[in-house]
Amino acid sequence: MNGSGDLVISRARWRVARPFVVIALLGVIAGGLVAAVTGPLDLQHGSWAAAYLVLVVGVAQAVFGAGRAWLPAVETAPRPRLLLELSAWNVGSLAVLTGTVLDQVWLVVAGSVLLVGALASWAASVRTFRQEQRLVATAYLLFVAFLILSVLVGIGLSLSRSL
Repeated sequence: MNGSGDLVISRARWRVARPFVVIALLGVIAGGLVAAVTGPLDLQHGSWAAAYLVLVVGVAQAVFGAGRAWLPAVETAPRPRLLLELSAWNVGSLAVLTGTVLDQVWLVVAGSVLLVGALASWAASVRTFRQEQRLVATAYLLFVAFLILSVLVGIGLSLSRSL
């Protein structure tokens, strides 16, 4: 954001956000495809998987890509860290999806650990921001906190189903 509050999309900021946004779009498309075949194929976890793909792999990842690009100082964000965050989120999501569909709680828990690791890294990346970004940074951190709580609830639900 510049002094007047307009969002400025520099090449460096788009370079940070792009992989998140591309994978998020693929997650939304995959969620739509899963939703389309859930009924005809009578998939037990199909509607949950579709919602997870759209909301977690898609929407949440796009939010994190935008936040990772616009809130912290992009110039100081090392590329390996960004790739590690992106990998943790997507491998963790794949593990949670697979573990849920196959009723393998250990896989859900392992994936959840990766998700929380990515969330913690994203929260830490927002430790500095300009005064005019305070509202957006606060909303971003509340979103991270909400998702950490959601991951913990998901682990609890997986464990309770397996008992």
